[in-house]
Amino acid sequence: MSAAALAGSATVWAQGCSLINKGVSEVRDATGAVVPLPAPQIEACNGLRVVKGTVVACTVGARGRSACKTFQAGQQLSQPNVLRSETASGAWYTLADILKGSPGRVSAVSRGRSARSLPTGTVAMLQPVALAPAFETDPAMRGTQGIEVREGGEDGPLVATLTAKGTRTLATRKLKPGLQYSWRIHPAPGDLPLTGEFTLLGEAERRQAGAEAERVQLATRGDAAAQAVMWAGWLASRRCEHEAAQVLSQAGFDVE
Repeated sequence: MSAAALAGSATVWAQGCSLINKGVSEVRDATGAVVPLPAPQIEACNGLRVVKGTVVACTVGARGRSACKTFQAGQQLSQPNVLRSETASGAWYTLADILKGSPGRVSAVSRGRSARSLPTGTVAMLQPVALAPAFETDPAMRGTQGIEVREGGEDGPLVATLTAKGTRTLATRKLKPGLQYSWRIHPAPGDLPLTGEFTLLGEAERRQAGAEAERVQLATRGDAAAQAVMWAGWLASRRCEHEAAQVLSQAGFDVE
């Protein structure tokens, strides 16, 4: 079905839908009632209309495969073709917790002080982590004397030392699938050290992640917002919440 046909159809959503808003957005149902955003699960999506902003709608088909499509103000929601992704539907609840929702919504995720540019938790890390901008823009890294990355705990073998004027990229080739790593930021004088841990997905899972990233790109060609949501959803379903938040943030979504 063409994009134009999708935009104008009133297809029945087989298993409901999930709505992920990009910035300040508003969706109303057929009665004119406002739908709180983000909405991780809505049973009946027919008749919903975007009246303000940008909203990505996602649905999950019978095989557990999801698809997403971006809708702008003035458009009525229609069901995307369910073809490519294998994202678990529960991932949309995780994305809703990552996103800044409508006024009055209380997020289930609290992130506190952290170095958002450094990997945390479970990660796929399909690409090296480039930190050049972060040394200037990330408050936790600005003015740092260096970052140590070690295998295992803080006393484990040194994997990399990252500095603003030296090595500024954490290369994936230095990391082993399935292992845990820790990092420590040596702060500017007067600041407290900051530490964190991350675990690289196993080798088979990382291969699956690479294949999935390609499928998502093909399924959402020309729709950058939907691509970000689908890929973030897949990452969230594999416990890679930190990377999911980064994907959304880089695509212009407001995250906690």
